[in-house]
Amino acid sequence: MIPSTWQKLREPAQKKDLQLYKMQLALVKGILPVSRLTDLSMTEKKLLDKEGVQQIKQFGLDALSLLTHVNYELEATHETRHRERLCLIVLSAESFY
Repeated sequence: MIPSTWQKLREPAQKKDLQLYKMQLALVKGILPVSRLTDLSMTEKKLLDKEGVQQIKQFGLDALSLLTHVNYELEATHETRHRERLCLIVLSAESFY
């Protein structure tokens, strides 16, 4: 984040920007185990030793956990924005009558 730009944002925009930033970090952290898993699976070894199998399991679990977290955060953000839009619609309809 660029401090000069960040200071110009209002608090709600700063909060949304920070949420997006955190989701992006979690997404990158989730992609890294997937790339390691892919790299490990493309090795020329025909059979992996126990350590290799454990690494594959751990990378898979790490990726699943982090990517699921990002999905949850995106869904929560979407739900919040949906509720905000509904409130605006109701308020504008009430002011119309």
